[in-house]
Amino acid sequence: MMPPPARYARILLVFVSLEFFVPVSGVRASPPRHDAALGGVVPRSVEAVAGEPTLIAGEFVATSIESLRVTVRGLVSGLSQVDGVPQDGRKQVRLYGSPGLATPPGSVFAIEWKVSSGSASRVYRTSLRVGPPLQSNPKFEEEVTRFYTVEYYHGLPRMKARGFGRRSLPILARLLRDPSAKRSWHQIAAGIGLVGDPTYFDTLRSFIWETFRGPVDSEHTWD
Repeated sequence: MMPPPARYARILLVFVSLEFFVPVSGVRASPPRHDAALGGVVPRSVEAVAGEPTLIAGEFVATSIESLRVTVRGLVSGLSQVDGVPQDGRKQVRLYGSPGLATPPGSVFAIEWKVSSGSASRVYRTSLRVGPPLQSNPKFEEEVTRFYTVEYYHGLPRMKARGFGRRSLPILARLLRDPSAKRSWHQIAAGIGLVGDPTYFDTLRSFIWETFRGPVDSEHTWD
């Protein structure tokens, strides 16, 4: 299929504005610490869920931004470091991924961000607590799936979509990978955008840029 409909691009643009400027995914983060010289902003504490997408973002500054280096240690299995391109004297770094399902519930990881530029360096710390995997709820999954795979002639009911909340996101992510839900992909992608959790930015980005290849599938296009 050729590049996706414009509605997908609009959803992606909303998430681009959020990608690096929300300090934490997961459930909760305490206020960050901030140093004005060499250093930056990181969350002090983060709560994540095993098997669910997690995003932890830090923003760093230095007199010479090109020489700024950020090294992260103590990551839980399943998270990886992604460095942003320096811009306007700042560099953004995110830790993205899903803590492994085998992570013991309640495990706490001491993440260290070492920031260096020339001979100067500083260390920041984030405490990451990983909770147990979400419990499957067949009735809820059936309700969400039915809601998003019905055709709505006047648009997706937004209030109800938001009402499903964050619990619906893993279900929606699975539906975006299910070819049998193809006719409803535009509604499913919109639902992820309506919930507005930035940890699912890469879910939408991967769907938009990696799903569509080849000729346009006229059977499954939308006005």
